[in-house]
Amino acid sequence: MTESFKVVPIMYERTLGSVYDLKNMDVLEALLSHGWRVVRAGALPGAVADPPLPPALVYVLVRDEPSTPDGAAVERAAAAMFRLDTNWASDDPTDAEVADWWRRQPDAIRDGYLRRARAALEAAR
Repeated sequence: MTESFKVVPIMYERTLGSVYDLKNMDVLEALLSHGWRVVRAGALPGAVADPPLPPALVYVLVRDEPSTPDGAAVERAAAAMFRLDTNWASDDPTDAEVADWWRRQPDAIRDGYLRRARAALEAAR
């Protein structure tokens, strides 16, 4: 699994004269609704200016994302499945024999094993 982080500031925004609305609340709401969670929150102080700037809240969000298996891992898993499914002349074929026979398979056969291997690796994460 990999983690993705986002920083979302929630600040006041002047809309009409001295009326302030919160900015980015809809962004925070959408992220929380789509699997993100708050891991840290903090406040940034306002600034003395004309007009004065109000403080802002800052949220750090994280989401766990399943990492996709790389192509080499899928290829190795597919070859291992192929090795198990094949009726070999010897009880324990060498890796070179399996690799040679694997390379000589038609694309349709190899693609089927690759799809099954990718699905198995993604389900195991």
